[in-house]
Amino acid sequence: TFKRTWLVSEELQLLPTLLEEGEVPVVLAKASRGWKLGLLALTDRRLHFVYGDGSKHSFAVSRETVGATAKGATLRLDLGEESVKLTDVDPKEQAAEIVRLLVAEAG
Repeated sequence: TFKRTWLVSEELQLLPTLLEEGEVPVVLAKASRGWKLGLLALTDRRLHFVYGDGSKHSFAVSRETVGATAKGATLRLDLGEESVKLTDVDPKEQAAEIVRLLVAEAG
């Protein structure tokens, strides 16, 4: 739950079609990848960043393969071959929550 969902309304509508059968969203937030404002969704299986129609600039990775750190409203992801910086995470406490859940799972 967050304010101004109209900013990511296209992404919110698209998310259910991107989920595998039985995959459940755990944390949702808005986030920017560069200038691209999209939807960040941590599910019980994967971490999704959905921008626009879900093609360019979007990604989905298995939770087990993601390293993450948060500082305020900034989330840094280590995706193995790539590092991704997501800024303006809103609500900002969701960045720390995503890290907490990923670290708890890894440990």
